[in-house]
Amino acid sequence: EEFGKTAKKLFKYPPGKNILIVHENFLQIFSLEIRTNQRNFKGGTAPIKNQSFSYQGRFIALTNIDGSTCIINAFTSKTVSNMPFDCTISAMHFSPNSAYLAIADAKGNLNIIDVNTDSIVQRFKNLNNSITNISFAPNSRYIVVSSDSDSRLGVVELNWDLQFTSSANNPRN
Repeated sequence: EEFGKTAKKLFKYPPGKNILIVHENFLQIFSLEIRTNQRNFKGGTAPIKNQSFSYQGRFIALTNIDGSTCIINAFTSKTVSNMPFDCTISAMHFSPNSAYLAIADAKGNLNIIDVNTDSIVQRFKNLNNSITNISFAPNSRYIVVSSDSDSRLGVVELNWDLQFTSSANNPRN
């Protein structure tokens, strides 16, 4: 297949039997069942650095090496958010309910973005030299961060009283 020549990364992608293929400047959803391309998403002019998708597969977040970050509704192909950052984004991860996106940068900062409002609801500065992996706990109350550069693991407790509704209540669906 053509995607095999330019693919940089492959991920199992929900829902169904799909894969998310990361190319230099675009993402592709490919159906393994019917062996056809389902959708393409342009990543901007700079090469794609990181990507994340929500648990149900509704949202895909991607960032380019220039720090530009966007969230796309994968079911409608509509860009629902564009967020510029002034440094390279090193990791991203959606909360289990898809309402929040954790974004870490190369300076060790962690931002929690409300997907509905595009606003930063919490910011943690200088957690590690460079956060390379992040993951929400299943209850969305903690985020685990790690760094490849110094092999440290950290847990960030999110002291918030936000409503954790399902993504079905998300107005951007």
